[in-house]
Amino acid sequence: AATKSERNAEANYTKVIEEFPDLALAVKARFELAELKADRGEHTEVVKLLKAALEVETTDRPVPRDTFEQLRMRLGASLFVLKDYSGAASQFENVASNAKSTYYIACVYRAGESYLAAGDFQKAVAKLSEFRDKNEFHNGAGLGDRAMLRLGQSLVALKQDDAGKHAFETLL
Repeated sequence: AATKSERNAEANYTKVIEEFPDLALAVKARFELAELKADRGEHTEVVKLLKAALEVETTDRPVPRDTFEQLRMRLGASLFVLKDYSGAASQFENVASNAKSTYYIACVYRAGESYLAAGDFQKAVAKLSEFRDKNEFHNGAGLGDRAMLRLGQSLVALKQDDAGKHAFETLL
């Protein structure tokens, strides 16, 4: 259940969205409202809010790329929870298409994780092997060990037991 301050924040975000739907501020309000709802497990609502936020053509100023990347990351996370793994992977791939993104490494991992959950082991290996093959990924975003575990699982699912074993051994 939402606390009183969360209900107040939700009402304020909703008011901004309703009164100024085409402003960059409303895009940010949708993101903040989505975060509140995600914390409460309301992922279907999160998806609706963030899809709407991504479609807004602002009339006051452009929305910063970083904000769009945050929107896509949260949308991907909620789609993953809702078991829409291909939708989640698509959002993470969108962010990971920008190698200069602050969220690049995390989104490469999340895309790989989404492919693994969807049973698309080839795509999972393609993404997660970056954590094995590129030095900057080894402990990138604190995800190196998790990525190697998921890589090993993907390789074993593809019946590549030796390669999977090697991925698992890097965790020891």
